[in-house]
Amino acid sequence: MARELEKKVWQECAGLPGRLFVLLASAAAQVDKEQRESAQTGKRTFRSWGNKKVNSNIYIVVVVVVVVVVVVVVVVVVVVVVVVVVVVVAAGVIVVVSSKQ
Repeated sequence: MARELEKKVWQECAGLPGRLFVLLASAAAQVDKEQRESAQTGKRTFRSWGNKKVNSNIYIVVVVVVVVVVVVVVVVVVVVVVVVVVVVVAAGVIVVVSSKQ
């Protein structure tokens, strides 16, 4: 039932934020399951972290977050550089026009 629901959510969430949410939710659910199991047995183990699916999901989330942060930083830097260039050119034009009069 949970797998079918997860597949349906994946199909419904075509965008990246939806998929990122599903990845985070599935990783959190797996950790929660392990914590409940370890609380019942009295052992503090996190066997799920050895699970390839959980690890790959966590790596995917980390990579996506890093890529998004890098893209945002690059866009901000480009916008700042363009604004500075426009201001400098406008100031130069104003100085040249005012000096001719």
